[in-house]
Amino acid sequence: MRFKHPIAYLILSITIGVIGAACRSIPMSDSSLAANKNQSQKDRPQSAMSMQGEDLNHQLSPLNIPTLGTPTLGTPTLGTPTLGNNLQNVTPVLVFLGGFTSCKDPLQGFRSIDQTRAAKLLEIMRGVVVKKGQTNPLWLLACQFNNQESFIYKISTSPKVIRQSGLSELAKSLSSLAATVQAPEVYLIGHSYGGWAAMKLAQSLVPNVKIRALVGIDPISGKTCKPEQFIDSILKRPATGCTEAPSDITSSDRISLASRIQIWLNLYQLESRLLHSGVIANAENSLRKYPGRGLLAHGDIFDDPALESQILGLLPP
Repeated sequence: MRFKHPIAYLILSITIGVIGAACRSIPMSDSSLAANKNQSQKDRPQSAMSMQGEDLNHQLSPLNIPTLGTPTLGTPTLGTPTLGNNLQNVTPVLVFLGGFTSCKDPLQGFRSIDQTRAAKLLEIMRGVVVKKGQTNPLWLLACQFNNQESFIYKISTSPKVIRQSGLSELAKSLSSLAATVQAPEVYLIGHSYGGWAAMKLAQSLVPNVKIRALVGIDPISGKTCKPEQFIDSILKRPATGCTEAPSDITSSDRISLASRIQIWLNLYQLESRLLHSGVIANAENSLRKYPGRGLLAHGDIFDDPALESQILGLLPP
């Protein structure tokens, strides 16, 4: 991409490093690091890609379910839903979507999709589902490298294959995944651009696919807040599209989504003056506070321990 200022590329690199440092990741082995560095040379935005990756089913077993304490950051966790269904009657479809550069390590380049924060949350939620007596749920795990409209992802039906595509192809993959079972119940959880993508995926699902939950974590629109707009805002003033909830999700879109989603949570922060979401009408909104964190707060909200408890609270009792 081209920027208006000659130092924009330098600022982008520094900014990505700062935001990336705010999100924890699982240490990578030397062999995995070497493989990932080779892969980063092959990545191209918005191109179709298929390659061999790690089997997440194997990585997630045996399951180690941590004991989650009372959240200490942000506002109190919202109440646990008490809807009448249970995990015995449906097949959960767990969808976790990381945001811009969530597949990118600030120092090493490409980061394995299995080493992302989204992968850790998927592991925790999947483990609880299994512990409740449900067979392995279906899942889709996605992250982004250096293009806000291109996703690197893998799905549970072919976990060794890593794909890369735009949002429309990702939606087709999710629809095909849900169609493999008789009673799918979809959970969509996304951070930043991933939160925006989660809303877009919810819109793409056919009406007979049940959406149990949609959780946007400081969602930012990939249409109204492009990377170059964010960089320009550092040098000038905050960009409107980067400091609001996704405005390309229209009022009619929100009403339609709210009519079919059982639980719609919008978690956002305002500490980062240049990059934050906002209130979404029709959703249940929760403002999280991270005093003094500035730009890092956009990553802090995804790394907040309270988030784990809140996501687990989406599951039926």
